[in-house]
Amino acid sequence: MKRTITQEETEHLFRVCENHDVSQYDLQIELVDHLASLIEQHWVEKPEDPFKYAVYKALQKFGSTGFQQVKQQKQRALTRKYNRILWHYLLEFYRWPKMLFTLALSLAVVSLFKIVPQLHWLFAIYILVLVCGNLVYHLRYKSITEANPISGKSFLLLNQLKHIQYFAMFLCYLPIGANLPFQLLEEQSISMPANFIVLLPVAFFIVSSTIVLFAYLFFIPQKIKEHFIQQFPEFVK
Repeated sequence: MKRTITQEETEHLFRVCENHDVSQYDLQIELVDHLASLIEQHWVEKPEDPFKYAVYKALQKFGSTGFQQVKQQKQRALTRKYNRILWHYLLEFYRWPKMLFTLALSLAVVSLFKIVPQLHWLFAIYILVLVCGNLVYHLRYKSITEANPISGKSFLLLNQLKHIQYFAMFLCYLPIGANLPFQLLEEQSISMPANFIVLLPVAFFIVSSTIVLFAYLFFIPQKIKEHFIQQFPEFVK
């Protein structure tokens, strides 16, 4: 009869992962599955060997840095995966028919430049939108960024979401720093050029930056949320 891993032995393999500094539950599942496969392969040849010896032989195949190498590979794979999703989403706004939406927004920003003579009002509007957007963001994604506290588990997938959140927060405040050159222009009594050819590229850049910000704040977190719920529905509040 083929010897297989028991539930108690599986729990021991999870503790082995934790002892090797792998605390993320989703990564532990993959490693435990791989270790169990190696152990059962060992038992095919030597079924009389005790479990702990089979674990020792499986760990030998990993090497001293095997766990960390798998962890780094998984992190890089997640980064590549969501970068591909991000770029596919962004490029849609520069293809037909969404490019019409991008152009329309750019023309609207040009009109806003002409309607609002003082730039500090534009940044006041931006900050208001930023505050409202942050409120919506936290209300919408609070449940997914917090795994069930009873479980006490962390997830590599949620760590990826946190990295994206930090970068998105950095992007949010870049326009505020960009306000400084315009303040200097106003102090020197130099007004914004009213030429459409000059304003359109500026407006296009602002719209493009906003699309990138939206992707980091909402689109990618939504994708991570969907993937997390599919894999671990029991950990979502």
